[in-house]
Amino acid sequence: MILLHKKYPLFLLLALINTIFLHALSKKQITDLFNQAVTYLKQKKYVQSLPLFKKIIDTHPDISAARYNYAHTLKTLQKMPEAIKQYTIILQQEPDNIHAHIGLAQAHLALGNLKHGFEHLEWRLGKQHQYILDARTFLAHHNNLTDKKILLCEEWGVGDTVQMLRYVRELKKRGAYIMIQAWHKNIGPLLLSQPYVDHVILPQEPILPYHIKIPMVSLPFVFQTIQKTIPADIPYLFAQPKLVEKWQHYSTDEKKINIGICWQGNTIHDPNKYMPLYYFAQLTDIPNVKIYSLQKEHGLDQLTKNIQQKIKIVPETFDTQHGSFMDTLALMQNLDLIITVDTSIAHIAGALGKKTFLVLP
Repeated sequence: MILLHKKYPLFLLLALINTIFLHALSKKQITDLFNQAVTYLKQKKYVQSLPLFKKIIDTHPDISAARYNYAHTLKTLQKMPEAIKQYTIILQQEPDNIHAHIGLAQAHLALGNLKHGFEHLEWRLGKQHQYILDARTFLAHHNNLTDKKILLCEEWGVGDTVQMLRYVRELKKRGAYIMIQAWHKNIGPLLLSQPYVDHVILPQEPILPYHIKIPMVSLPFVFQTIQKTIPADIPYLFAQPKLVEKWQHYSTDEKKINIGICWQGNTIHDPNKYMPLYYFAQLTDIPNVKIYSLQKEHGLDQLTKNIQQKIKIVPETFDTQHGSFMDTLALMQNLDLIITVDTSIAHIAGALGKKTFLVLP
């Protein structure tokens, strides 16, 4: 109810009433705005979707779906402080909103706020689990892990596993016996070939007794990581010497700059995770450069006869006889530079200590 008061002239009160009704949205208007904004999102037209979501939450701040998509769009547009503000509002209203926690984690991590980022990232598991908090407390007070069996559970993609191996080596330095429960069935040889991994449990194999269990993506949280404590002893991934020697005979040209390329990732998860091979092929026009394909499965249809004459193509047995990425590691070890669209290749190259250019379409 709006009460008349001698301090407020009648025409100002009428203007206020008109403003309220003019800005109120009907259910149909809200639905139409929301659907249009989501359509823009699917088309990656983020700038166009942003004001539509904002219009909804300005007039109906309780519609969390609109606010979440608004926050997501802000994050996508690299407007991290604004995104953090919106995710925080959502969590004030819905403390158990998993998607908001993860979005907030990503925004904090993008700004380098590792403490807050890794804390909220724990919500990817549905909540903060006590056994992970216990592991965090235990590791904070025990540097000597001799005779302690630690079970690490692989999560997400191969690239995520690779970058977390830096923490696995830190656990091994403390004397722990390291067991990794593999999510990807073909990654066993790569993990077992690392000097700090003692045992790999493949899918469908029984879990062995352990003292501490940690999901691998939780390792930065468990180690209470901040910028200056990120394990940065590189390399922390190692190729098999015999395979390195094998691919040295195949690849290395000491008189040229040897560059490995990967132009397409797994487009099932991201249809835009590729670059036309034509752009990479132009590198062959640079004097004293030799190009090697690191591409497997996806994107091979772009290898025209003309391009195949310019680029060194790996044989069909590549990474099949010795295990996933085993040949990739060894070939990379002989190269001077890696240019890749696929992030797993980027993580592997970085862990090997190779100069790497990551191309994000």
